[in-house]
Amino acid sequence: MSSPSEQSPRFSSFSLNIVFVVLIITGAVIMPLLSLQLNPTRYLPSLTISYTWPDAAARVIEQQVTSVLEGVISTLPGVSRLSSTTNNESGEITVEFDRNTDLRTKRFEVASLIRDAHSRLPDRVSYPVIQMNMPSNTSGSVILSYQVTGNEAPSYIFSIAEEMLKPAIASVDGVYSVDIYGATPRAWELIYDQKVLSSTGVTPGRIRDAIRAYLSVREAGGGVDNLLSSGMQRTYLTMVGHRPDTVRWEDIPVTAGSGRVLMLSDLVTVKLRDERARSYYRINGLNTITMVISAGRNVNNIRVAEEVKDVVEKMKSRIPPGHDVILSVDNTGFIREEISRNLFRAALSVILLLVFALLVSRDLRYMLILFISMVATIFIAFIFYWLFRLEIHLYSMAGIAVSFGMIISNIIVMTDHIKYHHNRKVGISLMAATLTTVGALVVIFFLDEASRVTLADFAAVVIINLMVSLAVALFFIPSLAQSIGFAGKRAAGNFQGKRFAGKRVAANIRRKRFAAKRAAGNFRGKRFAVRVTRFYERAIRSFIRYRKLYLTAAVLLFGLPLFWLPDSLPVEKIRTTATPEPELTRWQELYNKTMGNTKYVTDVKPIVNKLTGGTLRLFSDRVKSSNYYYFRGSDDVERTQLSVSIGLSEEGLTLEDMNEVCLGLENMIAAYSEVDRFTTRVSSPSSASLTVTFKPEHDRTIFPFILKMRIEDYMMGIGSYHVQVYGVGKAFSNQVYSDYLRGSYSIVLKGYNFDILSGYAEDLKERLIASAKGRIKEVYVLGGEDRWSVKKQYRNIVTADRESVTLAGSDMYSLYEHTRSLSRNIQDGGQVFMGGFLAPMTLRSAYAETYEMWDIYNEPMITGTQGIVKLKDLLSMTREISDNSISREDQQYIITVTYDFIGNYELARIIRDRNIEETAALLPLGYSIRSSSYTYSWFTQKNNYPLLLLVIAIIYLVCAILLESLRQPFIVLGLIPFSFIGVFITFSLFKIQADEGVFAAMILLCGLAVNSALYILDDYNRLKRSGRRLPAVKMYLKAFNGKIIPVILTILSTIVGLLPFLLTGRDERFWFALAAGAIGGLLFSMVGLLVFQPMMLRREQVLFPGTGSTSDHTDRSGPAGLSGDPGSTEPQNSDKPDNTVSHG
Repeated sequence: MSSPSEQSPRFSSFSLNIVFVVLIITGAVIMPLLSLQLNPTRYLPSLTISYTWPDAAARVIEQQVTSVLEGVISTLPGVSRLSSTTNNESGEITVEFDRNTDLRTKRFEVASLIRDAHSRLPDRVSYPVIQMNMPSNTSGSVILSYQVTGNEAPSYIFSIAEEMLKPAIASVDGVYSVDIYGATPRAWELIYDQKVLSSTGVTPGRIRDAIRAYLSVREAGGGVDNLLSSGMQRTYLTMVGHRPDTVRWEDIPVTAGSGRVLMLSDLVTVKLRDERARSYYRINGLNTITMVISAGRNVNNIRVAEEVKDVVEKMKSRIPPGHDVILSVDNTGFIREEISRNLFRAALSVILLLVFALLVSRDLRYMLILFISMVATIFIAFIFYWLFRLEIHLYSMAGIAVSFGMIISNIIVMTDHIKYHHNRKVGISLMAATLTTVGALVVIFFLDEASRVTLADFAAVVIINLMVSLAVALFFIPSLAQSIGFAGKRAAGNFQGKRFAGKRVAANIRRKRFAAKRAAGNFRGKRFAVRVTRFYERAIRSFIRYRKLYLTAAVLLFGLPLFWLPDSLPVEKIRTTATPEPELTRWQELYNKTMGNTKYVTDVKPIVNKLTGGTLRLFSDRVKSSNYYYFRGSDDVERTQLSVSIGLSEEGLTLEDMNEVCLGLENMIAAYSEVDRFTTRVSSPSSASLTVTFKPEHDRTIFPFILKMRIEDYMMGIGSYHVQVYGVGKAFSNQVYSDYLRGSYSIVLKGYNFDILSGYAEDLKERLIASAKGRIKEVYVLGGEDRWSVKKQYRNIVTADRESVTLAGSDMYSLYEHTRSLSRNIQDGGQVFMGGFLAPMTLRSAYAETYEMWDIYNEPMITGTQGIVKLKDLLSMTREISDNSISREDQQYIITVTYDFIGNYELARIIRDRNIEETAALLPLGYSIRSSSYTYSWFTQKNNYPLLLLVIAIIYLVCAILLESLRQPFIVLGLIPFSFIGVFITFSLFKIQADEGVFAAMILLCGLAVNSALYILDDYNRLKRSGRRLPAVKMYLKAFNGKIIPVILTILSTIVGLLPFLLTGRDERFWFALAAGAIGGLLFSMVGLLVFQPMMLRREQVLFPGTGSTSDHTDRSGPAGLSGDPGSTEPQNSDKPDNTVSHG
């Protein structure tokens, strides 16, 4: 059997060239049709269920709503993960399903379960809203965001965007959705006077219940009508309180505490007005609403964005005067930037590779073949991108750039073989090298779903490029070389030598003047090559003679993972309610007496770890110390921007208070004509921001500094807020404390009972403070996992004296209603249809905005016995910092205990681990505790690293089939650990942050590092079957000399292809680590190629003609598919010594 590259060509060179030219043109035509996205639009299907409960605490919502809904949802099949977060007044549940789940069916099933469970939820809980997040054929990503501004109310601006702009934008081909945000809906607001309610004995709750009862519609069941004409007929009864379209608010009766009936108009004032804003957003002081445009999947986002911009420009002239449409976000700009960056990487890679090839080969035709072949590979690959519906996004574009070095490796090997050996008998080697790399990349499709969704397109792009480059190398390069007369002296004679004989003779005559110098240079080069070959032959014999010593040194250089052994057994304490001394097995006792001995652990083990840990220990230490904050800046010159951040310094102020402060600041800034634009965002009562940009002529003047000082002076006069001003000069801040809870160390606890888990968390908090002996000042208990920075929330905790309440003739419910009516909380009454208008209803006190804590304490309350008592006699109030967030995952509660430690890391680790062990010993079954730190997720989970064994197994099978040997694949695989040593040294020596790119680099190296060995072994096996009587060392040297130059070229070309990723800097997460690891591994794999591979030869083994290997009689080394033997393929080199280099 012969490889495709060795068979007689069935098509002429001209025909093959025409076919490939057509494919290249087809790829160029298809390129604009490719789906261009910012990020992958394929993601796991999930549902988000959200709900609200006004005025309810997080713990109450979690117990009565979240737990109920999670319980019914967890019964669904196909749920892969169930998580929830519950805060004050709201909650959210996220349900993730398996990859191939029909999400629409699941949404229907979830909706049915929620409908059945809603009757068990409290009355004031809103009906849960279900949102689908799914991989759709149409939905895509957000590409543009516009701000529509004007002096009118947000509701009027909303109508302009809804009626004029949205239909025009939606008509653009490729637009999936146009969403409009920022306008508050109309709402019924019922304002009551608390003194009037107190005098009549009516509570706000009674008003709300009276309205609901008056407008209620209830099913009364079914009955039977006995009709004479038609017999018995079943009927259903519906009880309607009053028809809402015929009712006025004033007609609704309310029953007072004494039984007296009052009309609603006597108790409240009703207004239909814009619902109270929950945030404010303004540009240049004008009200603003936001339009968000999303593009569909499998479309070119840049094209869609350009068409939308054209439509908006045309519509600007049609909207009413005084309004403007401003482009605020353009995500396609980042796509353009990333395309430019990848084009720069690709162009730089191509230029470096071609220059490198030209310097090595000193032949313009050689470089021309490389360039044309690379272009052909990329454009033909576009066809397969389109056929397989691959998306071109950040990861796939980087995959194209990464693959350049690997693409050119196949091209170099084939071109080099044609140039020096004048045939194509390198096809098996190319197939083996390509398939091993492809086999390594296939493992990415076995990763967990989240990682696979992210990296699938990256792997697919590289695999397609490699396979296309293999086809180009096997078919296109030989025909191209024949067409341009590159095939060499012998091949040229076979092809069209007679036609160009005259020109060749003339060229030879012109070169005669340089013949002497070139001959002298070649002679010196050959002498040097002979000396190097003889030195390497002696080195190989030394490697073989001291094989055990070299192998031992290699193992120690890689490292033995003895440092991972625990100090004692068992590693995890037995988790029981008591803490008895665990009963050890015989093996555990033996281990503790030897490896767990105190003397060994403290004095001997550190030395053993350093001696045996090798580079693996250095890399492991580097991973532990890595953190992953990447701050990526732009190289572009940006306009001067002044930023103002405003925060709340005291509790009790409202969103309107914050908005008033911002309005005053806006009025001051608006007076300066030098200002181009200022944008205000009031997101909550405790947070607001304002950004100022200047007109170009004032951008680089002193005015921004002057405005900064005036803003500082203005804000210093407002004592209730703190401010930070930055962007120009030295940053200013008048904040003397932090608004956030931060901790450098965190411990995560999980369990199924929140109260029990909270108790263990509080116990851990106390023990941490006690055991640290002053090194831990504050410990915070937070809801959720890995919450490293949480904004402080102050909450007034009201505690009632039940005995005093009873003696005063009242009860807890009346006390709660009265206290709540004095607070600033706005009570939600649900949706009400009145007068032909459906709107939400809210109920609030007329004095809610003016009440202070003193008023609440001293406000008289009428008790059930008509007595009067002040609240300060019944209540006590304390102020605490709280998190008010409850998180669950797969129905397990999650609590994080976080703190700062004053001291070195080792002492902090010892105290942390000791407290974790003590708490773990107390936890009941089903509860867990672990430390949480900034570590590389691949190492903390470690479930992906066994896949490296699968990579190695795939490579072994490929090599065993192609080499027809069971022993030689182990020699090939031996280069993989050497490449890993290069990774370990690179990350340790240059202090590179380790992230997911490390794992990707190791996968790539499994395929790339073995290619060099395959090329040399293929030639070695061919020489073994050639019938030459040579010692194994000399025969290996002949194969080594014949392939070392293309091997070095392929390794260097791959490195050059990865260099642009290093030039972009360390802030390129994933890609920098991938490039650094791959480059370091490839360089060190050369050590394995030079030392390890020849070390596996038998000492002074002699091969005899026709008998094969004397040491491997049962092993057919060398594929049967190679027709012809080297004796017949190298007659042109028969005048060379056997141990000389094939390249001059």
